[in-house]
Amino acid sequence: MGDEDLGSLKDLAPRPRQRRDVKQLFDALQNEEKPQARVVTNSLGMKLVLISAGTFSMGATDDDAHGRLNEKPRHEVLITQPFYLAETVVTQSQYQKLMGKNPARFPLSAGGGPDHPVEQVSWTDAAAFCAKLSSQPDEQSAGRVYRLPREAEWEYACRAGEATAFAFGATLTAGQANFAHEGSAGKTKQVARFPSNNFGLFDMHGNVWEWCSDWYGEDYYKSSPSRDPQGPAQGKFRVARGGCWRSHAATCRAAYRNALVPHNRDPYTGFRVACTLAAKTE
Repeated sequence: MGDEDLGSLKDLAPRPRQRRDVKQLFDALQNEEKPQARVVTNSLGMKLVLISAGTFSMGATDDDAHGRLNEKPRHEVLITQPFYLAETVVTQSQYQKLMGKNPARFPLSAGGGPDHPVEQVSWTDAAAFCAKLSSQPDEQSAGRVYRLPREAEWEYACRAGEATAFAFGATLTAGQANFAHEGSAGKTKQVARFPSNNFGLFDMHGNVWEWCSDWYGEDYYKSSPSRDPQGPAQGKFRVARGGCWRSHAATCRAAYRNALVPHNRDPYTGFRVACTLAAKTE
């Protein structure tokens, strides 16, 4: 029998059916390769920006005149997993919609408004907000789990690829953030009023302090891991970052670390949510 006869028999032979388990495997691999959305909008109308994994230099440089001991040594940190971070801090209207109350010192009647940051929220309040948002049906169906950002994630997102003291350069001007300077308003301002950083995040400097998930450690940088540091296992204070409307520019630096008791509530402190996507099960 010649090669042509063999070819004819092969063409007539029944083709094997595709195995269902193999098809499911290929489908799963294809789904994993689909890129995550750059920006997502959740059930509260929050826009969340995808922050890719990467490496950055955390802390203050030795030649930073405003650098403090708790910001040193400057060290390389690897963020191994992408995450979403809200474009802005939580607003009064978003907090009111989910929690049924507005604790802010600056509501509409006091020169603020629904698009101003919610403040006078403790770390415990912020964590409760994240838990309740995660439990909403629309968020669960989307697989979105909310939390406060880790301190390293916050600084990584704040710097947005820049190594300078601020996301905008070596200095901070009145046109870039709400902080204490001659002619400043002396209160919060509407979110996203000032320019965003390179990642599309607003008000990472000034307006309100932002709670992070970490316990505060004065000397933590001396022994912190280089991969995904999460802060000390315990402590008395929680980390807050970014400065606020009453802070001077030096206090709004990307490297500046603040420490507050978890039950602290004041008109200077709010929060921004981070979000990760939960693995979906069939």
